[in-house]
Amino acid sequence: TYIGAINCIYSHNGLLRGYNTDYYGFKRLLSCNNIELNNKQILVLGAGGVSRAICGYLANNNLSFSIFNRTHSNALSLIEQIDYNEKANIVSNAISNIDYDIIINCLPLSVDIFEQLQSIGYNFKLLDYYLDINYHINTQIDNRIKAQVAIDGLDMLIYQGIQSNEIWLQKSLEQKIDCHKLRNHLLES
Repeated sequence: TYIGAINCIYSHNGLLRGYNTDYYGFKRLLSCNNIELNNKQILVLGAGGVSRAICGYLANNNLSFSIFNRTHSNALSLIEQIDYNEKANIVSNAISNIDYDIIINCLPLSVDIFEQLQSIGYNFKLLDYYLDINYHINTQIDNRIKAQVAIDGLDMLIYQGIQSNEIWLQKSLEQKIDCHKLRNHLLES
């Protein structure tokens, strides 16, 4: 899947290859947390590299979704460059009357997500899922956003690390790693 962003580089015989592990990490975050996206209203916050991979995953799985980015032109560019026109629409700084079931936050920790959602008139109903792709080892997910299940990006980070090592070592590792144990170890550090 073409994403347009690289976060892993492999060098072999003087040839550099670029990969993106975000797609795989997001896919595994969904599966290890039993998150079902079918028939859900999905809002993706942000239009950077990680949101490119997540939007790619959503589009490849025939899921419709909306994107909100602080810069409208960046959201439009994401959709046009990766050809998501059929599955995505852009939420502008206007009143949004869609009741989303899932919000996927791809914005950095420095951005006040609550404030961003207020700017589009979001009604802050109870979500099925709030996925914050940031990993919150020493901080909390914003508790002003109410969801039945709130998940941070630590699982995604773990699976990205596993895939990066598989690329670098050219061997399958996931079956040899206890991801639950690794997650707990990271949380205890």
